[in-house]
Amino acid sequence: MQVDGLYINAAKVLLPPGREPAGRAVGRGLITAEHAASFQVDELPVASPAESTELLALAVAGSALGDAAVRPENVGLLVHACVGDTSYEWKLAPRLARLLGADQAQAMGLRQNCNGSAAALQLAAAHLLTEPRTSNCLVVTSDALGPDWPRRWYLGYGDGATALLLSRRPGHLALRSVASSGRPGNEAHYPAWNPFRPGVPAGPTDESSPQAGFLLRAAVRDAAQAAAADAGIDPADPRLRRVLVSRVRPAIVKVVMAGVRQAGVVAPEVDLADRSGHLFAGDLTANLADLLGAGETGDLTMIVNFTGDISATCVIVETT
Repeated sequence: MQVDGLYINAAKVLLPPGREPAGRAVGRGLITAEHAASFQVDELPVASPAESTELLALAVAGSALGDAAVRPENVGLLVHACVGDTSYEWKLAPRLARLLGADQAQAMGLRQNCNGSAAALQLAAAHLLTEPRTSNCLVVTSDALGPDWPRRWYLGYGDGATALLLSRRPGHLALRSVASSGRPGNEAHYPAWNPFRPGVPAGPTDESSPQAGFLLRAAVRDAAQAAAADAGIDPADPRLRRVLVSRVRPAIVKVVMAGVRQAGVVAPEVDLADRSGHLFAGDLTANLADLLGAGETGDLTMIVNFTGDISATCVIVETT
């Protein structure tokens, strides 16, 4: 999707102060020391029982609106994405809109697992490009599975919340393109029970199909090629300064970057997993938050996001 006239006015991340060291998971027998050593982080943010998905989302959404200087009643679309289930997730999006004061917003929940913020950004961009009555869209993610969830160190999940404000008003990052590609066949290899709920068994550290790496590379390649074409650039354009990747463990980043390279992109990889761990649905927004205020005017950045079942989204933004 080619994008013109839309800007990231704010992008914020909120991490709870609690941390779980990898050594604790090893000591509990949830992962091996070898698996723990495969990460570039040795601890991950963990929410306390008082730091719910809802409260984290409300706090970070309010912070993003403040940074963007947008009043809640001027938000036309609010999209909330998450991975874990909560007792109130089925109505969390309209609840957030009501509590924020976004009383005119179309509020919806979106479930695309770890690609949630990227899919929500694509939805928000399409809405703004086609609905002239909307000027501001708020994308929020939040997950807080707490200290007892046994699968945290599968990909290195960090509890937390993110929010971004997409608007027609000029800001520091111009959205140039968004493109996605899917290979949903890998879904069949995941368990029927939901692994993102408290009290689930630890299970193996990898449930993907043997061809998952090939499928992910292909999805990323196609999304990266489409994003570059939609932005009107060659994948090897020297203005494309960096590629920000999902905040997962290095072995999976290697697969993602193989797809990026197959697309012809030569810009260097930037992996910021050590700042937060993998924020469930929120990696893309977290990467945008770290990009705000960085780079030179005219710099292009590709941000690559994915979910393991499998969909990949590539976003290109320009520093203004």
